[in-house]
Amino acid sequence: MLVITAGGFTAYLVLGYQPSLNFWGPAVAFVSVAAGERRGRAGCGAVVLAAVIALSGVYGRLPWPVVAVQAVIVPAVAGAVGLTQRRLAQRNAELRRLTALLDRQQRQEARRAVLDERFRIARELHDTISQHMTIATLQTGIAEYTFHSDPRPPAPRWASPHGPAGTRSTSCAGC
Repeated sequence: MLVITAGGFTAYLVLGYQPSLNFWGPAVAFVSVAAGERRGRAGCGAVVLAAVIALSGVYGRLPWPVVAVQAVIVPAVAGAVGLTQRRLAQRNAELRRLTALLDRQQRQEARRAVLDERFRIARELHDTISQHMTIATLQTGIAEYTFHSDPRPPAPRWASPHGPAGTRSTSCAGC
């Protein structure tokens, strides 16, 4: 694009049209070259832009010091803008990479939290079931011992709060 705009502006000058601020077309094209190309190509682009701006000054019959200053300053400023755009694009790419990494880490952390909660619940269930099984085993042992040592019917304390066929047991009267 820089070559096309520089060639078009050069043809504009050579055909005898009034030099003006039309050199900004090649300058803007150079910004994109400086932003996206390697340093060698950007350097060649700066030379092309400086030549076009100098040619514009010569055709406009500007004093040599003004032509020289324009030919140096405009490519330097356009190159700085292009370099800033390049750095911004690189930072944005790094930001996208880090955002994706953070998102992945947050999802992994959420999965880990769910798994930790599941393990905690499993441990609590295991402990509760173990306690209940231990109590059932102890009560069975006590029941066997009581059955063999005292053949009378079991005491109402082991009976259901409701007696046979859903009637209320006398041991729970007033409960």
